[in-house]
Amino acid sequence: MFKTHRQRVRAFLLAMAVCPMCILGVGCERAQSEELHFGKGAAAASAAGLITLRPESRKFVEVATISADSAPALVQAPGRVAFRDGAVARVGAPVHGRVVAIVVHVGDLVHKGQHLLTLSSPDAASMNADFQRAQVAERAALAEVARQRNMMAKGVGIQSDLAATEARWEEARAELNRARTASAFLGRGGHDGTIEVRAPIDGDVLALRTTLGATAQPDGDPLVELGDPNDLWMVTEVFERELPLVRVGAKASAVVASMADSVKLHVLSVGAAVDPATRRAPAYLAFEIREPSLRSGMYARVSIEANPEGGVGVPASAVLVKEGGRTFVYVVVPEGGFRLREVSVGHPVDGRVPVFTGLRSGEQVVVKGALLLDTAAEQLL
Repeated sequence: MFKTHRQRVRAFLLAMAVCPMCILGVGCERAQSEELHFGKGAAAASAAGLITLRPESRKFVEVATISADSAPALVQAPGRVAFRDGAVARVGAPVHGRVVAIVVHVGDLVHKGQHLLTLSSPDAASMNADFQRAQVAERAALAEVARQRNMMAKGVGIQSDLAATEARWEEARAELNRARTASAFLGRGGHDGTIEVRAPIDGDVLALRTTLGATAQPDGDPLVELGDPNDLWMVTEVFERELPLVRVGAKASAVVASMADSVKLHVLSVGAAVDPATRRAPAYLAFEIREPSLRSGMYARVSIEANPEGGVGVPASAVLVKEGGRTFVYVVVPEGGFRLREVSVGHPVDGRVPVFTGLRSGEQVVVKGALLLDTAAEQLL
């Protein structure tokens, strides 16, 4: 028992701090003694998580039995349309030179091998001259080999001279192959010191990063960027906690602001690394049907079907959000009260929330009035 009026007041204030829900008509389990009720026993009862209601407060709380959901749960994530790997070509200068002509514009559709721009390059003229000299030297070496072999056939040749001639011919052939490869690297042109830079793939001209008269370097920035508009995919950013729910091959849909209807997709792959700043990982989705109006860089809202076998759902009003974004529901327990339980949920769909972990079909949860049981929480919706 408390000996002074001050001790009784302090005990009362401590009880209100430990169990503020008593003010709203929500009662904690009664302690075995008055000292336990106002002291450590009340804190232990609260930590146990069992909450009971007074009869007059019970009418404000509605309980429902949960069942398996037939509709698929959805993992929702922001997405953007992007070129797939290998669908973008960044075309640079094969040799040092100066841009003397640009024959395409941003937005043009070009085909593989089409002329993009022209460079004037002393290096190109030198490489072409090397190729021509190598051709002449190889023909001369071959003619000398034929002469030596003819002399040997007539019995007037010398074997060592033939061997030396054949060695020089092999050297000439090697030099010709080198010069031919260098000349082929330049593509068309080069005879007059100019080079026609051509498209390596079919695609749209995404960017021109040069101007007339600009200097171009072999190891410099690309001059032209091309992208194949027929080779797009959707890249999404999925939260870490929802990654186990995203399966390769899963169906998905995306809403793009510029399109009236949603587009259908399926999951191709999921990234192996999580961004430490956003706690998200990329997922890559392919379009079921090519949409001509899609453009790289468009943003979308993506919904991926993630319906685990035996998955259940609850009304959005049943889910409470607490510190750190963790989600909870109040479950009816055999003891005759309610106990807080953490659950993993998906995004609400038509007022209903899929529950991935934490609940089983047949259990009863509070679907209305959950905030009366936990004033420190917030409603999901």
